[in-house]
Amino acid sequence: MKQIEFKMSDFDAYIHQNRNKILLYFLVLLSLILRVSFFFFYSGDFNEHISKWCGFIDNNMHFSVFKDDFYNYSPLYIYLIYIMKVIGADCLYGVKSISVFFDYLTAYYIYKILKLKFTEGNVPKIAFFVSIFAPAMILNSSCWGQCDSIYTSFVVISLYYLFEKKYFFTFLMLGIAFSFKLQALFILPFYIAMYFVNKNFSITYFLIIPVIYVASLLPCVLAGRDFYELLFIYFNQFGTSAGMSFNATSIYNLVPESYRVLGQPSLIFTMSVCTLITYLYVLVDKELNYDQILELIFIVSFIVPFFLPGMHERYFFMADVISVIYAFNNFRKNFYALTIPLVSFFSYTNPLFGAEQIIAFKYLSFINLILFSFMVYLVSCKFRESKNTD
Repeated sequence: MKQIEFKMSDFDAYIHQNRNKILLYFLVLLSLILRVSFFFFYSGDFNEHISKWCGFIDNNMHFSVFKDDFYNYSPLYIYLIYIMKVIGADCLYGVKSISVFFDYLTAYYIYKILKLKFTEGNVPKIAFFVSIFAPAMILNSSCWGQCDSIYTSFVVISLYYLFEKKYFFTFLMLGIAFSFKLQALFILPFYIAMYFVNKNFSITYFLIIPVIYVASLLPCVLAGRDFYELLFIYFNQFGTSAGMSFNATSIYNLVPESYRVLGQPSLIFTMSVCTLITYLYVLVDKELNYDQILELIFIVSFIVPFFLPGMHERYFFMADVISVIYAFNNFRKNFYALTIPLVSFFSYTNPLFGAEQIIAFKYLSFINLILFSFMVYLVSCKFRESKNTD
């Protein structure tokens, strides 16, 4: 009996010695269970597109399936679906499992990026758990079954390698992100700004992005699909639907709908805003530090989908993720950034579930407009700093 009591006390001692790890692992398990609880849900996008892609692959389980034009996404994502079907996974559960895996990969690199600054303390861990429990991120991957977490994870990894000054891997990851989804290029103005401001890498690194994209097309080309058709698959998506906003919480919910009039000018305006921001950062600093880099990527990740026409609600996903990094880098000052994923969550309710919109899109867009005003303030501070240094 004494021996049993001794063993039990050893077990208790082990639990208490490792209570932090045990609780952390339990939280991760809970976040996974939460995601799996949404796996049964069939979204409209899944029924209309992904399930049909899976069905086509099921009926053509051979390499030559890649020669057929049965999808409107990049081939790299279709390769993942093909592998999933080869191993016999259910389409619905398999697609969502892929996206959920990248949820955790993204959260891991959020942790690693913040760990570069906060070598001690719990800030990186808290940011990790905020990201895996963020409602918008959970719904996007495990309920909607979208692949936004895939390309975003590679963008976050590229940012990590940027801080590590490993520029080949920075642009390799960015190339992979672009090969999964066109929206990865929303962050390109940030990297262009980094080229002009910090001057730490050659312009030739940008060539890695199209090289990786072309390489991702090769299996389809070898299977017999036309190379030029694949090369311009993203461009063929333009013009498939005309509108200033498709449930996106952008500025265009606050103005009359007129894609014919505002479509092209809004694109040029977005490019102008990004160029202006780059110019102001060039004026101020010879080299941006850790905090300034996070500030710049946060601003760019938000303003591009906020001002570009034709955006969907999901196109703020990258901004949702980067806002977590930015907020926890200096929470007392930057906590407001977490409003971005919260707004995204409220924008999902109608397009995802067909439910009545809890908060009208125009009000959500107005909240984002207020957030943009904070960013204008940040940039104006840069302008004042540049004047003081003249």
